[in-house]
Amino acid sequence: RMLAITQTAFSLGRMLGPLLGGLLVGAIGPRSTLQIVGGLFVANAIYTQFYSTETAPVRKVMGHASMASAIRHMASQWRCLLGDAKVRGPLMVSCTSWFAHGGSHMALLPLMLAGEHFGLSAVQIGSLFAMQSVVTVLGAGPAALLADKVTPDRLLAPS
Repeated sequence: RMLAITQTAFSLGRMLGPLLGGLLVGAIGPRSTLQIVGGLFVANAIYTQFYSTETAPVRKVMGHASMASAIRHMASQWRCLLGDAKVRGPLMVSCTSWFAHGGSHMALLPLMLAGEHFGLSAVQIGSLFAMQSVVTVLGAGPAALLADKVTPDRLLAPS
């Protein structure tokens, strides 16, 4: 259930982003939309730099004297994970899944939907992506309850 909360928040962002982006492109055009989004990214970067503990100096957050020391520590943690046969398989499945999802969903699908065959507008594409996330948001809670009741060996393959 803990993961459901995180996934729901992530899906809300994925739902609102394309919807608002599509509406903005339809209303004010792609150039102005990109300028607005770029400005929001810069504002977010500035805020993160000054107010997020993750961007504080490495020694202050992670207890390491240098960035190189923090990277070595992180690499040792990854070696430990990849060395465990029980973790390596699911980790590779997750990595492959995210790689395929990023390539198909984030790059190819919008191009295909905007192409000659479908010819959808930016607003329609944004709405379609938003609806995909609505399904995820609505399904996260029930899926989490079901996942808590089903043993992992029966849950991994269908997911």
